Amino acid sequence: ETMARFTVVIPYYQKQHGILGRALASVFAQTYQDFDLVIVDDESPYPIDQELAEISQEQKDRIIVIKQSNGGPGGARNTGLDNVPDGTDYVAFLDSDDLWLPEKLEAQFPALDGRSAGWCYTDYQLLDGDDRPIPLRAGMFRPLSGRIAHALLSDETGASIVTLLLRRDLFETLGGFDETLRLREDLDFELRLAQAADAIAVPDILVRVRDHSDRKTRSAARPHEST
Repeated sequence: ETMARFTVVIPYYQKQHGILGRALASVFAQTYQDFDLVIVDDESPYPIDQELAEISQEQKDRIIVIKQSNGGPGGARNTGLDNVPDGTDYVAFLDSDDLWLPEKLEAQFPALDGRSAGWCYTDYQLLDGDDRPIPLRAGMFRPLSGRIAHALLSDETGASIVTLLLRRDLFETLGGFDETLRLREDLDFELRLAQAADAIAVPDILVRVRDHSDRKTRSAARPHEST
């Protein structure tokens, strides 16, 4: 059986206690356990040390923490990718306020393994601040595979950044996230990704995105229209 090494990159910038711990718990609950974690503290107002104090030492040993001056989510993800351990085959992203379902990595790896596609995305569920499912506020998911740049631009489908799994060398080819963008840097990255390589869509809901009051796109004026 083919095994692969994953690195999960989490940009951390939070204003309240307890959110990162839930995200980490969802990663450590994965049914596929061959992964490392890189957390980039993007000068968060809430200290990351207090969040990490509540997890086990065994879990801490699997985490690389990097602290930097605030550079936004794109810059934090780039820093994380610059520091993935040697031997990493695939890279995945999780924001510190979102949650993975336990089968995420196990479902995505065989979808990509042995195929020429460079990246994979999945369906996801939007939750309100009380963890209740709510309709997507904009866009939609359809399981479209292949070259999907046009589908992303025309809203035929949507790929949440926290559902992505991609080959490490593909990230390096693309040159990472655009650090000049403070909003929608994820869509910019996905459009370049979709132009560079075929995608594989996994139709299952494998991520829960929390649409709480501190979420960055919630505070933006008309975020979807301004994209």
